[in-house]
Amino acid sequence: MFKYLENTNESLLTALINLLTTFFTQRLALCKGSSPTFHLVLPTKKSLLKHCQTKDSDSIIIKSLKEKLSENLNKYSKTTETHFAATMLYPACKLLRNLANEDEKRAAIQLLKI
Repeated sequence: MFKYLENTNESLLTALINLLTTFFTQRLALCKGSSPTFHLVLPTKKSLLKHCQTKDSDSIIIKSLKEKLSENLNKYSKTTETHFAATMLYPACKLLRNLANEDEKRAAIQLLKI
């Protein structure tokens, strides 16, 4: 194992730590036991997907990891109308600006009208 680490680039490790630190802090924000966080699911997912967008300066390994993380986020963290409605009910995010397309907004509004 140490032989593998010996050949690892320091800048690659720094980029990996920066990428994973964002996921760690976002996960902690969603797992607060002292306050409800359901309204944060949608903004957090959007933030993480934005963070996973590849840049020209990213190494091939980081690009590949970002693509896989983005794919898994879309695959395993499904958002529903309830997430959109909860986000709309939270004052700071009520307009769903940059968080939803028009169909998702209409579905959330319809859910709130029930």
